[in-house]
Amino acid sequence: MSTTQRAGPVKTDATAQALLHDYITGRRSPRNYLDRPVDRATLLSLLEAARRGASSNNSQPWNFIVASKGDPSAWERLFSCLLPGNQSWAGGAAVLMVVVATLEQGGRTLRTSHFDTGLAMGNLTLQAMSLGLMLRNMGGIDRDRVRELYGIPATHEAICGVALGWPAPPDSLPQDRRDFELEAQERRPLDTFVFGENWGQPAPFLQDEA
Repeated sequence: MSTTQRAGPVKTDATAQALLHDYITGRRSPRNYLDRPVDRATLLSLLEAARRGASSNNSQPWNFIVASKGDPSAWERLFSCLLPGNQSWAGGAAVLMVVVATLEQGGRTLRTSHFDTGLAMGNLTLQAMSLGLMLRNMGGIDRDRVRELYGIPATHEAICGVALGWPAPPDSLPQDRRDFELEAQERRPLDTFVFGENWGQPAPFLQDEA
């Protein structure tokens, strides 16, 4: 197996950066939201965007448990499934969700169910961005509690929680959280995950043009 030593991290060139959509460069995962409800039509548009996601064999393995603050009892029930670290800030979100993937369908294992469900969430995220909403995905949920409270069958798995709402200005946060919110998030260089002929070997097209 041939190997190639990296001369240094490959940076995306300015032309490629300029081609990125604002919904991608502007996406963030806020922890503070305005005290403003998300109306039914807006919420339905997000879920419709998810419904139109791509999936292997059109299996559509995504499922969403959704609670809006317009229904306080349902919202509190879903809020109780968040771990304490997320409960400390997610109380301001107008909408909470838990994303659930279908693992088996008709006796068949869906090997791409998590991937497909992620694609649906990508659609939902872009639709939210287009309307001025933002969301934060949360790995910190009590999956056993979610399964018990909502009767999720063994053929399905809760993947993550989602807090969604109209983003509030970062300066409304305490100073320690404000600094974290505004801090640019590091991204791995392309040559650490885009490979060519061999695993771990950067794809040739990543190199700077002569």
